[in-house]
Amino acid sequence: NDGDNKLHIVPVRRVKDLHPADEEDFDPKAAYSVFWDDPGSAANNGYYPAQILMMAETEEGLREKQKVARVRKIPIPVSEFEEEDGTISQTTASRKGKNKQKEQQQAAKAKAYAGILKAQLQTFRKKNEAAVDAVRTTKKPRLESSSDSGSDDGVVAESQLVLAKQNARHWRQRYQDKCKENEKLHDIIKVQHACIDQKLRSVHDLVEAQVKTAQQIPQSTAQPPSKGQVANKIQALSNLQPIFAADRRECASPDASCASSELPSPDIAHRSPIVATRSVWASNDRAPVVNVAETCSPQVRFVRPTPTHGCSPGAAPFSDCGNGRFHLKRGATISVEQANKIFNPKAVKPKVAAKETAQALWGSEGLAERSYSGKVAPKDRKDPNAEARKELTPEKVRLVIETVSHWGLVKNIDVSETLANLSTVLSEKIQDVRKQFKRRALAMEF
Repeated sequence: NDGDNKLHIVPVRRVKDLHPADEEDFDPKAAYSVFWDDPGSAANNGYYPAQILMMAETEEGLREKQKVARVRKIPIPVSEFEEEDGTISQTTASRKGKNKQKEQQQAAKAKAYAGILKAQLQTFRKKNEAAVDAVRTTKKPRLESSSDSGSDDGVVAESQLVLAKQNARHWRQRYQDKCKENEKLHDIIKVQHACIDQKLRSVHDLVEAQVKTAQQIPQSTAQPPSKGQVANKIQALSNLQPIFAADRRECASPDASCASSELPSPDIAHRSPIVATRSVWASNDRAPVVNVAETCSPQVRFVRPTPTHGCSPGAAPFSDCGNGRFHLKRGATISVEQANKIFNPKAVKPKVAAKETAQALWGSEGLAERSYSGKVAPKDRKDPNAEARKELTPEKVRLVIETVSHWGLVKNIDVSETLANLSTVLSEKIQDVRKQFKRRALAMEF
């Protein structure tokens, strides 16, 4: 073959040391020395290593056999092509020379790369040493201690220094948090003071206006009303909403008549001792001049006579008063907007009606400060400092029941389940209001 990948047919006698017994008596994996007679050039004549792929008795039989079966060439290592006398063919020698040359080139490249890498490492090492020398500073000499004892009291262990720094950092953070908390409390106090001042000014203006009105009426023509009229007027005033949370007390004298008016504090009452409530009485009656400081206790529960916030004493239950108020029952009124939420035509859930009624009667702040039973919550029973919130007013709870019952009659919806679980419904409403206040507080902080 000699590297040209061509098949040649040669007589068996030209194969050195081959004496086959039949057509299969040869080794296809072995290399044989075959004499090649080149007709074109006599210089190429000689023995060459070759591989026997197929054998037959005649040349025609070999060609027929080659047509029937594909010639299978088995690769043989280069070392097998060495001749018996130790010589190697020209093709094999050239191939080995090329392989050796490649190995030498690769070794030269590896050596060159190793030299370059070594030079780079030396350069970087020098640069690092120069950088370390530049950063390195001389140590400051330790100050001599003035202690007379054998140990130096001025030297502190590094661990103690770290603990001291951590402790100082902790207390510094605590101090900053307390400062921020104090600022928030001061802001809240300022807002509360402004609200209280505004309310006191409005109350003072109202009292001054009532005093001026009383001074314009001659005292000689003032006739006190009868006890029956006083009872009727007090009953009418009891239907109005109170503006102060002071407890009602009896008058100092059983025969004295108490005038219902607005009095914010005992100091203002003493500054304006003569207070007349003219708007309470009917148009055909004269408003009497009453000395509040002499006839009533300072803890009398005063109510504001505001006709625009109430209905007439004979108003029908669950009716519109015509002045922006809606009468529920027994003189209790809510705004028309609140009534529209309760009796919304699209509302079909009794629980929603009960919650809206509670919202209208107590308000958000009132619900947040109360509980249904007035007892400590189960989760706070283990806390000895836990305080029970104020109980919901039974009269208003009864009013909620009557309103929900009327709502069910109007809409023809069964409300028995809601009324049976009214405590749960109102407790859920209270929890919703408290969560709403917590979310507002968090939003104000951020």
